[in-house]
Amino acid sequence: MKKYTTSEVAEMFGISARTVQRHLQTIADSLSPNKKGYSIPEDIVRVIADRFNYDLPADFSGHFDRVEYFTESEYQEFHKRLSEYPLLLDKIKLLLDELDFHKKTIESHQEQQIKLIESIKERNFIEAKDKNLDKS
Repeated sequence: MKKYTTSEVAEMFGISARTVQRHLQTIADSLSPNKKGYSIPEDIVRVIADRFNYDLPADFSGHFDRVEYFTESEYQEFHKRLSEYPLLLDKIKLLLDELDFHKKTIESHQEQQIKLIESIKERNFIEAKDKNLDKS
């Protein structure tokens, strides 16, 4: 994971290195201990979850608006995928139906093979009886 100096962060955001240091101190101060342990703000909980790949519980109340921008080519690709989605769902349903059909066909073939094997055994037994081979 890449790390940045306060000067690099300051340059990235167009602020002074001292402002970055004040922001870091504000974050550190927000983690002050209390009688029950630490009181951690929602945004820091999200940072922990993102950093260490934890899943937040479904009932986690903290939420932040997230704005992301697409380039034109990214938007076109997104739009294309979004419009393909219903077609892909239909295709998946058809493939699942086809899979069920093939499973049933295999089961039917297995039943037929079992019946053929049983009839061969019966025929062998009858032939053995005719030749008096069953008494030895």
